[in-house]
Amino acid sequence: MKLNLGENIISPADLRSLIEEVEAYAAYSRHRHIQARAGARPTKNTPRISETANEFLAANKPKDGYKLRDLDRLIAELEQRYHKSPQARITLADIASTGLKLSISNWLRLNVNESVLIDFRSDSTILGGMIVVVGSHIYDWSMRRQLLETKNKLIDLVSNNV
Repeated sequence: MKLNLGENIISPADLRSLIEEVEAYAAYSRHRHIQARAGARPTKNTPRISETANEFLAANKPKDGYKLRDLDRLIAELEQRYHKSPQARITLADIASTGLKLSISNWLRLNVNESVLIDFRSDSTILGGMIVVVGSHIYDWSMRRQLLETKNKLIDLVSNNV
């Protein structure tokens, strides 16, 4: 089964939250199944899940509806995706807007890897640009780095001409 996470699941934390919500829905479904088999009156306390989780469940729903084993399989696949997906950390000078997060994640999923998870962070000391960390590789396109390089070039230039 190829999972359709939807575009709102961007970071490892987003995926972890989705897993927890699907687990809550599965527990509720198991409880309802047991009540039905015992002939008990079903409870109406459905778990509160986010719009993102509702959209995910709808997008991945089997043609004949969810059965307990489908939900267990779905949770297992989400866990596998959580542990095996490539991850990137992107640090920006300011908190990333939802639109920016979506743009960056859509581009990375289209051009790099369709299952990449991105952890967005902010650090005002980088002044602008971004720092991307993937595995042990660091790509520093920050304004701070550019200014420091310019400062070092200026020092070298002045010291060579004196």
